[in-house]
Amino acid sequence: MMKQQEQERQERIRKQAELNFSKAKLPERMQMHSEKQKQLPPKRSDTYDSHSFKPKINELVTAEQFKKAQDKFNQKLNKKKAQQ
Repeated sequence: MMKQQEQERQERIRKQAELNFSKAKLPERMQMHSEKQKQLPPKRSDTYDSHSFKPKINELVTAEQFKKAQDKFNQKLNKKKAQQ
């Protein structure tokens, strides 16, 4: 008895969902836009390679080079601090 009622309930819910889905539509302006987009040719995805700007990629810095730059910076900083 309970299983039959549960099945009937599930069936009513499914039918109502199908009815609501069939009635659903986009607002008029959005519908026009989606139809217009379907008519346009698809955008080209290879535009990534055609960009004229290509940033320079820095060379790899070793730990020794970084340590030298850090020491040089610290020396300049200490010199400026001493002048004040």
